[in-house]
Amino acid sequence: MMKFLSLLSLAAVAGGFGLCSLPPGEDDLVPSLQVAWKKLEVGREHSEDDPERNWRMRLGGVVAVPSGWEIDWVGDELMGVAVEDSTGRKASRAKCYSSSFDRKTAHLLVEPQDWLPSAGTQWVEVKGELPLVISCREAVSEPVALKLEKGASVPLVLKGAGIGKDGKARDVRVKLVIRKYGDAALGREWEGENKKMLEVEVDADEPLGIRDFVLQAVDGTPVAAEMCGWSTLGREWKIDPVMEGKLQVAVRYSQHLQRCKALIDGRASLAGFREGKTGKGRGPGSGFSETGYSAMKSGGISSSEGGLPVDESRPSVEAEVTRLIVERVDAEEAGEDVMQMVFEIELTSKTAAVFGGGADMREQSLEVTDSTGRVLSPAMFDLTWLKSWNLEKGQAMISLCGTSPEPASPGAEWIRIRGTLHVPVGVKRESPVYELPLQKGAELQIPVPGMSDSGEEGDDVAAAGDVPVCRLKLEGVKEQGNGDLHAQVSLQVEGVPFDLECFEVVDDKGLPLKNAVSAGVGASMGPLGQERFWLQRFKFKGGADTERLHVRLKYRADAETVAVPVDCTIGPGGPLL
Repeated sequence: MMKFLSLLSLAAVAGGFGLCSLPPGEDDLVPSLQVAWKKLEVGREHSEDDPERNWRMRLGGVVAVPSGWEIDWVGDELMGVAVEDSTGRKASRAKCYSSSFDRKTAHLLVEPQDWLPSAGTQWVEVKGELPLVISCREAVSEPVALKLEKGASVPLVLKGAGIGKDGKARDVRVKLVIRKYGDAALGREWEGENKKMLEVEVDADEPLGIRDFVLQAVDGTPVAAEMCGWSTLGREWKIDPVMEGKLQVAVRYSQHLQRCKALIDGRASLAGFREGKTGKGRGPGSGFSETGYSAMKSGGISSSEGGLPVDESRPSVEAEVTRLIVERVDAEEAGEDVMQMVFEIELTSKTAAVFGGGADMREQSLEVTDSTGRVLSPAMFDLTWLKSWNLEKGQAMISLCGTSPEPASPGAEWIRIRGTLHVPVGVKRESPVYELPLQKGAELQIPVPGMSDSGEEGDDVAAAGDVPVCRLKLEGVKEQGNGDLHAQVSLQVEGVPFDLECFEVVDDKGLPLKNAVSAGVGASMGPLGQERFWLQRFKFKGGADTERLHVRLKYRADAETVAVPVDCTIGPGGPLL
């Protein structure tokens, strides 16, 4: 049974559900469509996704339908898409598929398999077709009564919702099924409104164009529903409890589906994208140029120069560029798309350490040049908030993204990014265990962990004016219908430097509680970093068998600012050594 359950953003659902205004008969005039390229990406996956961390290329595009038309579904993975670089080197095979689609646009990804462009490549060309099914008519089914319980279903006929092999419309028999119905999960409404989660889906043996659902009470009055997610065949809402235990549900769906194909014919380069008839050859500006590549090989721009020496008395950190993205970004104010480059850099500590953050770190820049010798806009990196990943032997790693609002020059074969990033590096420490009554609004004033003479080993509560203190608070304590307990722990520090890593809930022996699961974290910073706030939500499976909650703080301390040299030359085929 064919299912299309890729969740898309809620913004994609809004609008575009009106009836088609085309004159009768003109719905047969299927529009010509072409993929517009949006992204050229070359990079390494994170180790959990690819332990070998091979470099790969990915091309992203989008196809949009004209006004009056909507996309109902996109064909399965494509075969036979041709990929070739400017040196004439071809990919033996490429994976091509639609990553997502909404009613107006379909997003396409092309991933050459076991292939990267040659060194010195100026562009990569892709040719093929993307099969789509579109429509410009819709209908609303008759409402049916659906019992509000998981698994409940009712048969329904959607007239003209299918498409036969001859391309003509046909009726489709489906089932309307409740996939989920129960108490709303922990979310933004932490104080706990009495809401229910409802997920309804059309169960069909073939792809359909489901546009929306109409929810009504048994007396015909509308049901207030906040949509939380959607798939191509279903929707999920947060609704008020319905006393009758039933809903009237109608389906809005597409009629008179039309098959069509979007042309894939374009080039992607460090300078941007071109669609349509681009031509081939090795003439100036269209193929491999020995000038820039030879200059890089002979030392005209070396990948080893320009770095600053590392101060051996401070924690040692290495930088590696792991991803380059050239992308076309929608610019609503400008009324046209703009180009930008994104650099992903991984910083790794060579000794036991943890990366911190602060208001004084904020934006830093690295110099960007291309193989033509042109200096581009610098890449800007925001280091205000840094989150470490723990590696072996206490080492840490962070991933930073920097953006340059300018593409390379036409004909550029590679980009060089270099300079120095200044990052705070410290160690991870633990506070004493603090006890809070397991009730909403419970609060402690505690010495700021890590401060000298803070009396951390003594009394938890500090007298006013004694030493700097912070507020540890418990909120949103609520028993759930399934026996679980939800609670939120927060910490507020003002006027002194402090950098929390996370909260840890422990038992009376100081060991982590096995039934405590983190359900979300958040943080904020006041002006100039003088006030900082953290929160973490916990779900206690089966409840908490205690009247007091034991909390330990894990925080970053003894931070030093380390100068980390960055110097990498990278092209469509990855780093150039």
